[in-house]
Amino acid sequence: IEMSYEIRSLEQIEKNRKIVQCDIKRLTAPGENYGSLMLAVDLITEDNDDGKEYALHIVAKAVPKNEFVQKTFRSPLTFKKELELYRTIVPTLKEFHAEEGLAEEINFFPEFYGGRLGIGPNFDTFDNDAVILLENLKKRGFTCADRTIGFDLEPAKFILKDLAMLHAVPLALKLKKPEVFSSRLLPYLNNTGAFSDIEDKIFNHMIESIIQVAEESSDCLPFTNRIRDELIKGAELTGYQIQSREPFATLIHCDLWINNTMIKLEDSKINTDLLCEIYYFFIFDSIKTDVVIKNCDHLVEFYHRNFVSNLEKFNINVEPFSLDEFKKRNRHINQGVVYIFFQCLVMLQPIFADENAVKELETVSQDDFLEKVEIPQAHKDKLWMIVKEFKNTYE
Repeated sequence: IEMSYEIRSLEQIEKNRKIVQCDIKRLTAPGENYGSLMLAVDLITEDNDDGKEYALHIVAKAVPKNEFVQKTFRSPLTFKKELELYRTIVPTLKEFHAEEGLAEEINFFPEFYGGRLGIGPNFDTFDNDAVILLENLKKRGFTCADRTIGFDLEPAKFILKDLAMLHAVPLALKLKKPEVFSSRLLPYLNNTGAFSDIEDKIFNHMIESIIQVAEESSDCLPFTNRIRDELIKGAELTGYQIQSREPFATLIHCDLWINNTMIKLEDSKINTDLLCEIYYFFIFDSIKTDVVIKNCDHLVEFYHRNFVSNLEKFNINVEPFSLDEFKKRNRHINQGVVYIFFQCLVMLQPIFADENAVKELETVSQDDFLEKVEIPQAHKDKLWMIVKEFKNTYE
């Protein structure tokens, strides 16, 4: 079915230029993005002052016209947070970075062209016309990797390097300019509570589906009761503000999986762009299973080394952030670990979903979460690996 898409009052966002031509089409296939409708917008604009025309290729993150999806993802809050990420947080981090005289740029965010929460006097009341306009990185050769395969070692390390910087710069800001951190970042770092409105029967179905796969592995079978207990605890934390642990507390991307990153190969070197929990979720769910099995400790230490290196550039005392302290904190079961375990296992379903069986975002309903689906072997292998890694770390 051919669908048409429209962004109302787009001219309100493109300041000082008149839109003379606009072509809008769907950017991603069903199953590649769930919380927003991703549209490719190709514009020809005319400058109001000199009359020159410019081609502009952007991505519009729009609101799905589906009440169930909006409720599940808490769209009014998630759109607000992402809009402020690009409108407030990223400029603040870049300004702080420049003030410190650092040559390396924060270059892992797409260009931000504007956004709104709705059509109204001040654009700050959420409605179905909320939209965020970003650079279309595909036009520069960036691509998403295959979600069902995952990243190989080198691309994964490039992304972890950027992730370490994304975590370190806000932390340095918190330590050196706490008032700026508190006023410009902290208001947008709360938990949105996405998925907290999902009915218990859906969570129970998800958990039992995971247990059934775990029971197929002789290594996982003895621990299925504990797996179930931890997953139930993780489900209960979906709407809970998990307590931050100092001194490591910082800005994080809570949904950093393979479809929220893009890579580009240039002269055999990889550039990355984070569309910007923490590293464990990315490592376990977005990197090839055999690569994680062979390199998990190496990847964690690589991330930490880059994290500390970034802090040192700001003349931060890194003694409290040593590798021993870092690993010590990650060896203890806490709310964050329980939630990440839950997130890692639950997200395997959309990651390995058959692209031919995924519904359009506009038609997704609660019943779709209750359907029994065939689990591919790659999904099972990934699940068994995650269970064993968490067991070995936290037993």
